[in-house]
Amino acid sequence: MDKTNSHIELIIKYLTGNASASEKQVLFDWLKENNENELLFKQTKKAWEIANENLDPDVTAIDIDDEWQKIEKNLGLAKESTPIKLNNYKRESKFSWMQMAAVIVLLITIGGGLFYFSQPSKTSLVAVNSISENKLPDGSDIVLKTHSSLIYTEKYNKEYRKVTLKGEAYFEVKPDKTKPFIVEAGKITVKVLGTTFLVKNNEDKNQVEVIVNSGRVLVYNTDNKSDSLVLLAGEKAVLNNETHKLNKAKNQNQNFLSWKTKMLNFDNASLTEVVETINETYNSNIFIKNEALKICTLTVSFNNQSLESVLKVLEATIDIKIIKKGKKIELSGKGCNNEQTK
Repeated sequence: MDKTNSHIELIIKYLTGNASASEKQVLFDWLKENNENELLFKQTKKAWEIANENLDPDVTAIDIDDEWQKIEKNLGLAKESTPIKLNNYKRESKFSWMQMAAVIVLLITIGGGLFYFSQPSKTSLVAVNSISENKLPDGSDIVLKTHSSLIYTEKYNKEYRKVTLKGEAYFEVKPDKTKPFIVEAGKITVKVLGTTFLVKNNEDKNQVEVIVNSGRVLVYNTDNKSDSLVLLAGEKAVLNNETHKLNKAKNQNQNFLSWKTKMLNFDNASLTEVVETINETYNSNIFIKNEALKICTLTVSFNNQSLESVLKVLEATIDIKIIKKGKKIELSGKGCNNEQTK
Protein backbone atom coordinates (compact mmCIF):
# COMPACT_ATOMS: atom_id res chain seq x y z
CA MET A 1 0.00 0.00 0.00
CA ASP A 2 1.43 3.46 -0.82
CA LYS A 3 1.95 6.07 1.86
CA THR A 4 -1.20 8.03 1.00
CA ASN A 5 -3.45 5.00 1.42
CA SER A 6 -1.58 4.09 4.61
CA HIS A 7 -2.28 7.53 6.05
CA ILE A 8 -5.94 7.35 5.00
CA GLU A 9 -6.16 4.02 6.84
CA LEU A 10 -4.66 5.64 9.95
CA ILE A 11 -7.04 8.61 9.73
CA ILE A 12 -10.06 6.29 9.50
CA LYS A 13 -8.82 4.33 12.52
CA TYR A 14 -8.63 7.62 14.42
CA LEU A 15 -12.07 8.85 13.27
CA THR A 16 -13.70 5.54 14.19
CA GLY A 17 -12.01 5.27 17.58
CA ASN A 18 -9.84 2.29 16.65
CA ALA A 19 -6.42 3.99 16.79
CA SER A 20 -4.09 3.15 19.65
CA ALA A 21 -2.30 5.84 21.65
CA SER A 22 0.91 5.33 19.68
CA GLU A 23 -0.99 5.47 16.37
CA LYS A 24 -2.64 8.72 17.43
CA GLN A 25 0.76 10.22 18.16
CA VAL A 26 2.05 9.11 14.76
CA LEU A 27 -0.98 10.77 13.14
CA PHE A 28 -0.55 14.02 15.09
CA ASP A 29 3.16 14.20 14.23
CA TRP A 30 2.37 13.54 10.54
CA LEU A 31 -0.24 16.33 10.51
CA LYS A 32 2.36 18.81 11.75
CA GLU A 33 4.76 18.04 8.89
CA ASN A 34 3.09 20.12 6.14
CA ASN A 35 -0.15 21.61 4.79
CA GLU A 36 -0.66 18.78 2.31
CA ASN A 37 -1.05 16.32 5.18
CA GLU A 38 -3.61 18.56 6.83
CA LEU A 39 -5.52 18.83 3.54
CA LEU A 40 -5.56 15.03 3.11
CA PHE A 41 -6.89 14.71 6.67
CA LYS A 42 -9.72 17.16 5.93
CA GLN A 43 -10.57 15.44 2.61
CA THR A 44 -10.60 12.05 4.29
CA LYS A 45 -12.77 13.30 7.16
CA LYS A 46 -15.24 14.85 4.67
CA ALA A 47 -15.39 11.66 2.60
CA TRP A 48 -15.81 9.59 5.77
CA GLU A 49 -18.74 11.77 6.85
CA ILE A 50 -20.35 11.32 3.42
CA ALA A 51 -19.82 7.56 3.46
CA ASN A 52 -21.02 7.33 7.08
CA GLU A 53 -24.21 9.14 6.15
CA ASN A 54 -24.95 7.34 2.89
CA LEU A 55 -23.77 3.75 3.37
CA ASP A 56 -26.82 2.33 5.09
CA PRO A 57 -25.92 -0.79 7.13
CA ASP A 58 -29.36 -2.26 6.44
CA VAL A 59 -28.70 -2.49 2.71
CA THR A 60 -28.63 -6.17 1.72
CA ALA A 61 -28.72 -5.83 -2.05
CA ILE A 62 -24.99 -5.08 -2.28
CA ASP A 63 -22.56 -8.01 -2.13
CA ILE A 64 -20.22 -6.44 0.42
CA ASP A 65 -17.84 -9.40 0.61
CA ASP A 66 -17.40 -9.54 -3.14
CA GLU A 67 -16.84 -5.80 -3.47
CA TRP A 68 -14.45 -5.81 -0.53
CA GLN A 69 -12.36 -8.62 -2.02
CA LYS A 70 -11.93 -6.58 -5.21
CA ILE A 71 -10.86 -3.50 -3.26
CA GLU A 72 -8.62 -5.56 -0.98
CA LYS A 73 -6.84 -7.10 -3.97
CA ASN A 74 -6.19 -3.70 -5.56
CA LEU A 75 -5.06 -1.96 -2.38
CA GLY A 76 -3.24 -4.83 -0.69
CA LEU A 77 -5.15 -4.49 2.57
CA ALA A 78 -5.11 -7.18 5.24
CA LYS A 79 -8.13 -9.45 5.51
CA GLU A 80 -8.44 -9.54 9.29
CA SER A 81 -10.32 -6.60 10.79
CA THR A 82 -12.71 -5.81 13.60
CA PRO A 83 -16.28 -4.50 13.13
CA ILE A 84 -16.81 -0.94 14.34
CA LYS A 85 -19.65 1.23 15.44
CA LEU A 86 -20.30 4.54 13.69
CA ASN A 87 -22.13 7.29 15.55
CA ASN A 88 -25.02 7.61 13.10
CA TYR A 89 -25.70 3.88 12.84
CA LYS A 90 -28.38 2.14 14.85
CA ARG A 91 -26.38 -1.08 15.11
CA GLU A 92 -22.92 -2.46 14.43
CA SER A 93 -21.71 -1.52 10.96
CA LYS A 94 -21.22 -4.17 8.30
CA PHE A 95 -18.03 -2.34 7.37
CA SER A 96 -14.77 -2.81 9.28
CA TRP A 97 -12.59 0.26 9.64
CA MET A 98 -10.32 -1.16 6.92
CA GLN A 99 -13.24 -1.67 4.56
CA MET A 100 -14.36 1.88 5.30
CA ALA A 101 -10.81 3.07 4.59
CA ALA A 102 -10.97 1.38 1.19
CA VAL A 103 -14.25 3.13 0.44
CA ILE A 104 -12.66 6.46 1.39
CA VAL A 105 -9.70 5.78 -0.89
CA LEU A 106 -12.19 5.30 -3.73
CA LEU A 107 -14.08 8.46 -2.79
CA ILE A 108 -10.91 10.53 -2.89
CA THR A 109 -9.23 9.00 -5.94
CA ILE A 110 -12.08 7.81 -8.18
CA GLY A 111 -11.89 9.21 -11.71
CA GLY A 112 -14.29 12.04 -12.44
CA GLY A 113 -14.82 12.79 -8.80
CA LEU A 114 -18.35 11.38 -8.62
CA PHE A 115 -19.38 8.54 -6.34
CA TYR A 116 -22.84 6.95 -6.44
CA PHE A 117 -24.52 5.41 -3.39
CA SER A 118 -27.54 3.44 -4.57
CA GLN A 119 -29.94 2.05 -2.03
CA PRO A 120 -33.44 0.60 -2.36
CA SER A 121 -34.93 3.74 -0.81
CA LYS A 122 -32.64 6.50 -2.07
CA THR A 123 -29.84 7.46 -4.43
CA SER A 124 -27.01 9.81 -3.51
CA LEU A 125 -24.75 11.66 -5.94
CA VAL A 126 -21.50 12.95 -4.45
CA ALA A 127 -18.99 15.19 -6.25
CA VAL A 128 -15.68 14.54 -4.52
CA ASN A 129 -12.69 15.86 -6.46
CA SER A 130 -14.32 17.81 -9.29
CA ILE A 131 -17.66 19.11 -10.52
CA SER A 132 -19.95 16.48 -12.00
CA GLU A 133 -22.83 16.68 -14.47
CA ASN A 134 -25.83 14.40 -13.94
CA LYS A 135 -29.25 13.76 -15.44
CA LEU A 136 -32.06 12.97 -13.03
CA PRO A 137 -34.76 10.34 -13.82
CA ASP A 138 -37.18 13.00 -15.15
CA GLY A 139 -34.60 14.40 -17.58
CA SER A 140 -33.64 17.41 -15.46
CA ASP A 141 -29.94 18.27 -15.50
CA ILE A 142 -27.86 19.06 -12.44
CA VAL A 143 -24.24 20.11 -12.06
CA LEU A 144 -22.77 19.44 -8.62
CA LYS A 145 -19.88 21.56 -7.41
CA THR A 146 -16.88 19.87 -5.79
CA HIS A 147 -17.58 18.55 -2.25
CA SER A 148 -21.36 18.70 -2.81
CA SER A 149 -23.98 15.95 -2.65
CA LEU A 150 -27.58 15.39 -3.68
CA ILE A 151 -30.10 12.78 -2.55
CA TYR A 152 -33.40 11.68 -4.06
CA THR A 153 -35.69 8.78 -3.17
CA GLU A 154 -37.29 6.01 -5.23
CA LYS A 155 -40.49 8.11 -5.31
CA TYR A 156 -38.75 10.77 -7.40
CA ASN A 157 -40.77 11.51 -10.57
CA LYS A 158 -43.50 9.12 -9.45
CA GLU A 159 -45.34 11.01 -6.75
CA TYR A 160 -43.16 14.15 -6.78
CA ARG A 161 -39.73 15.49 -7.75
CA LYS A 162 -37.88 16.31 -4.54
CA VAL A 163 -34.12 16.37 -3.89
CA THR A 164 -31.98 17.26 -0.87
CA LEU A 165 -28.80 19.24 -1.48
CA LYS A 166 -25.66 19.74 0.57
CA GLY A 167 -23.17 22.17 -0.92
CA GLU A 168 -23.75 23.90 -4.26
CA ALA A 169 -25.47 22.89 -7.50
CA TYR A 170 -26.88 24.33 -10.70
CA PHE A 171 -30.26 23.02 -11.87
CA GLU A 172 -31.88 22.94 -15.31
CA VAL A 173 -35.33 21.61 -14.51
CA LYS A 174 -37.43 19.89 -17.15
CA PRO A 175 -40.93 21.45 -17.16
CA ASP A 176 -43.73 19.34 -15.68
CA LYS A 177 -46.81 21.19 -14.40
CA THR A 178 -48.12 18.07 -12.66
CA LYS A 179 -44.97 17.51 -10.58
CA PRO A 180 -43.28 20.59 -9.11
CA PHE A 181 -39.52 20.29 -8.63
CA ILE A 182 -38.50 20.80 -4.99
CA VAL A 183 -35.01 21.36 -3.57
CA GLU A 184 -34.40 21.18 0.16
CA ALA A 185 -31.12 22.87 1.13
CA GLY A 186 -30.48 23.58 4.77
CA LYS A 187 -33.33 25.75 6.00
CA ILE A 188 -34.46 26.78 2.53
CA THR A 189 -36.95 25.04 0.24
CA VAL A 190 -37.09 25.92 -3.47
CA LYS A 191 -40.14 25.05 -5.57
CA VAL A 192 -40.27 25.39 -9.38
CA LEU A 193 -42.09 24.00 -12.40
CA GLY A 194 -39.31 24.38 -14.95
CA THR A 195 -36.40 26.83 -14.88
CA THR A 196 -32.65 27.24 -14.34
CA PHE A 197 -31.20 28.32 -11.01
CA LEU A 198 -28.36 27.92 -8.54
CA VAL A 199 -28.63 26.79 -4.93
CA LYS A 200 -25.70 27.35 -2.58
CA ASN A 201 -25.95 25.82 0.88
CA ASN A 202 -22.94 27.61 2.37
CA GLU A 203 -22.28 26.21 5.84
CA ASP A 204 -19.02 28.19 6.18
CA LYS A 205 -20.91 31.50 5.85
CA ASN A 206 -23.90 30.13 7.75
CA GLN A 207 -26.33 30.97 4.96
CA VAL A 208 -28.23 29.51 2.02
CA GLU A 209 -28.43 31.35 -1.31
CA VAL A 210 -30.66 30.91 -4.37
CA ILE A 211 -29.92 32.70 -7.67
CA VAL A 212 -32.34 32.48 -10.61
CA ASN A 213 -30.87 32.37 -14.10
CA SER A 214 -34.14 31.99 -16.04
CA GLY A 215 -37.84 31.59 -15.27
CA ARG A 216 -39.23 32.04 -11.76
CA VAL A 217 -39.00 30.14 -8.50
CA LEU A 218 -40.70 30.11 -5.13
CA VAL A 219 -38.35 30.16 -2.14
CA TYR A 220 -39.48 29.74 1.45
CA ASN A 221 -38.10 29.18 4.91
CA THR A 222 -38.52 25.49 5.66
CA ASP A 223 -39.27 26.26 9.33
CA ASN A 224 -41.69 29.09 8.49
CA LYS A 225 -43.47 28.69 5.16
CA SER A 226 -45.13 32.10 5.49
CA ASP A 227 -41.65 33.60 5.06
CA SER A 228 -41.50 33.19 1.28
CA LEU A 229 -40.37 34.99 -1.86
CA VAL A 230 -40.93 34.71 -5.60
CA LEU A 231 -37.73 35.22 -7.58
CA LEU A 232 -37.41 36.15 -11.25
CA ALA A 233 -34.39 35.89 -13.53
CA GLY A 234 -31.51 38.00 -12.22
CA GLU A 235 -32.74 37.95 -8.63
CA LYS A 236 -31.48 36.12 -5.58
CA ALA A 237 -32.62 35.19 -2.09
CA VAL A 238 -30.41 34.71 0.95
CA LEU A 239 -31.41 33.04 4.20
CA ASN A 240 -29.23 33.82 7.19
CA ASN A 241 -29.26 30.77 9.47
CA GLU A 242 -28.85 32.97 12.55
CA THR A 243 -31.62 35.52 11.90
CA HIS A 244 -33.80 32.95 10.05
CA LYS A 245 -34.94 35.72 7.67
CA LEU A 246 -35.16 35.60 3.87
CA ASN A 247 -33.83 38.60 1.97
CA LYS A 248 -34.35 39.36 -1.72
CA ALA A 249 -31.98 41.35 -3.93
CA LYS A 250 -30.66 41.77 -7.46
CA ASN A 251 -27.83 39.39 -8.26
CA GLN A 252 -24.76 41.58 -8.77
CA ASN A 253 -22.30 38.68 -9.04
CA GLN A 254 -21.73 38.05 -12.75
CA ASN A 255 -19.35 35.20 -11.86
CA PHE A 256 -21.79 33.12 -9.81
CA LEU A 257 -21.50 30.25 -12.29
CA SER A 258 -17.76 30.53 -12.97
CA TRP A 259 -17.07 27.22 -11.16
CA LYS A 260 -19.28 25.57 -13.82
CA THR A 261 -18.40 27.56 -16.94
CA LYS A 262 -14.78 28.58 -16.16
CA MET A 263 -15.70 32.01 -17.55
CA LEU A 264 -14.73 34.96 -15.36
CA ASN A 265 -15.27 38.69 -15.92
CA PHE A 266 -13.94 41.42 -13.65
CA ASP A 267 -14.70 45.10 -14.08
CA ASN A 268 -12.56 47.30 -11.84
CA ALA A 269 -12.67 44.54 -9.19
CA SER A 270 -10.35 44.47 -6.19
CA LEU A 271 -7.65 41.81 -6.10
CA THR A 272 -9.34 40.48 -2.97
CA GLU A 273 -12.54 39.85 -4.94
CA VAL A 274 -10.61 38.39 -7.87
CA VAL A 275 -8.71 35.94 -5.67
CA GLU A 276 -11.88 34.88 -3.82
CA THR A 277 -13.64 34.18 -7.14
CA ILE A 278 -10.66 32.28 -8.57
CA ASN A 279 -10.53 30.11 -5.44
CA GLU A 280 -14.26 29.38 -5.81
CA THR A 281 -13.83 28.58 -9.51
CA TYR A 282 -10.76 26.35 -9.37
CA ASN A 283 -11.08 25.03 -5.82
CA SER A 284 -7.65 26.56 -5.20
CA ASN A 285 -6.04 28.04 -2.10
CA ILE A 286 -4.62 31.42 -3.14
CA PHE A 287 -3.95 34.05 -0.51
CA ILE A 288 -2.65 37.62 -0.61
CA LYS A 289 0.33 38.13 1.68
CA ASN A 290 0.66 41.92 1.50
CA GLU A 291 -2.16 44.25 2.53
CA ALA A 292 -1.06 46.77 -0.10
CA LEU A 293 -1.95 44.33 -2.87
CA LYS A 294 -5.54 43.92 -1.73
CA ILE A 295 -6.56 47.40 -2.93
CA CYS A 296 -5.29 46.77 -6.46
CA THR A 297 -8.11 46.68 -9.02
CA LEU A 298 -8.36 44.78 -12.28
CA THR A 299 -10.48 44.76 -15.41
CA VAL A 300 -9.88 41.42 -17.06
CA SER A 301 -11.70 38.39 -18.50
CA PHE A 302 -10.88 34.68 -18.63
CA ASN A 303 -12.53 32.13 -20.91
CA ASN A 304 -12.07 28.49 -19.92
CA GLN A 305 -8.43 29.00 -19.04
CA SER A 306 -6.37 26.86 -16.69
CA LEU A 307 -5.45 28.08 -13.23
CA GLU A 308 -1.81 28.29 -14.33
CA SER A 309 -2.82 30.52 -17.24
CA VAL A 310 -4.92 32.75 -14.99
CA LEU A 311 -2.02 33.18 -12.55
CA LYS A 312 0.34 34.13 -15.38
CA VAL A 313 -2.08 36.87 -16.48
CA LEU A 314 -2.26 38.22 -12.93
CA GLU A 315 1.50 38.15 -12.67
CA ALA A 316 1.85 40.07 -15.94
CA THR A 317 -0.89 42.57 -15.11
CA ILE A 318 0.14 43.45 -11.57
CA ASP A 319 3.61 43.75 -10.11
CA ILE A 320 3.31 40.61 -7.98
CA LYS A 321 5.31 37.52 -7.21
CA ILE A 322 3.62 34.12 -7.15
CA ILE A 323 5.03 31.49 -4.81
CA LYS A 324 3.61 27.97 -4.60
CA LYS A 325 3.82 26.39 -1.16
CA GLY A 326 2.38 22.91 -1.52
CA LYS A 327 -1.35 23.33 -2.14
CA LYS A 328 -1.21 27.01 -1.19
CA ILE A 329 -0.37 29.83 -3.59
CA GLU A 330 1.01 33.06 -2.16
CA LEU A 331 0.72 36.45 -3.87
CA SER A 332 3.23 39.03 -2.69
CA GLY A 333 4.47 42.41 -3.89
CA LYS A 334 4.69 46.09 -3.08
CA GLY A 335 1.29 47.03 -4.43
CA CYS A 336 0.24 48.62 -7.70
CA ASN A 337 -0.88 51.72 -9.51
CA ASN A 338 -4.57 51.05 -10.11
CA GLU A 339 -4.56 53.19 -13.24
CA GLN A 340 -2.26 50.62 -14.84
CA THR A 341 -4.54 47.67 -14.22
CA LYS A 342 -7.66 49.02 -15.95
